[in-house]
Amino acid sequence: MLFLFSSAGATLITKFQDQYVVGENEEGERVYFYHPLLQCCMMFMGEFLCLPVYITNVILSIISKSSKKDADDQWKYIEEPCTENMSMLSTLTSPSKIQAGKRVIFLISFITMCDMVAFCSFMIALSQCAASVFEMLKGLVVVVTAILSVVFLRRKLHVHHISSILMILSGQFIIGYLGIHGNETTTSSQGVMFLLTAVCFESTVHTIREKLFKVYEIDESKVIGLEGFWGVLIFIFALPMLQQFNTCTWDICKDGYLENPLQAWE
Repeated sequence: MLFLFSSAGATLITKFQDQYVVGENEEGERVYFYHPLLQCCMMFMGEFLCLPVYITNVILSIISKSSKKDADDQWKYIEEPCTENMSMLSTLTSPSKIQAGKRVIFLISFITMCDMVAFCSFMIALSQCAASVFEMLKGLVVVVTAILSVVFLRRKLHVHHISSILMILSGQFIIGYLGIHGNETTTSSQGVMFLLTAVCFESTVHTIREKLFKVYEIDESKVIGLEGFWGVLIFIFALPMLQQFNTCTWDICKDGYLENPLQAWE
């Protein structure tokens, strides 16, 4: 429920930013706040905040372990056989995982690249879609992730899974069609295409994360924090470079800029 409300809240706040009028151009037309890549950078900054949480948990764990070493010898001798038996039982009942090494960090950087494409596409799509249509069509992540889990994770879908996926697809088709062709619609076909692109990359991220947590012994907050670290690091170099290019002719560009971060602070 917390994820549901936080996701909906992020969508509403971002849409509010997209509809905020920052001024007028020379022709007297309204100029709206349009900075999808900067908004994507803010998302990664939010993920980066998970890294201090992970570091705090590690420090507290070290302090907890050091306090246990100061226990009385009598309790130590009593507890040691129990802990040994429990450790033997855990090795028999749970599959062993590989300790995360340097290779995992670079794997997380690949996840970050997929997440970056997904976030940027989500932000561009939201600027061209109604918030309600956007949030509903994001549900296609469930469908694409289910397909990828069968292909790459060797998961088996049962009848109730398949029937649920078909119901989701039928609902998404109706919402997408009415969102584009409905009366007084604010949703464009280009926005829906960016949304579908984002869904594919986001589903890839979910699949790789599940595989990562299944194989390697690694904390979830550490993975999210490292994704945020890589994302912020990339944007630190990318945003100043994008500021120098003002000859973009794509439909998603504004005044020749794919992203104009300095204008966002004016």
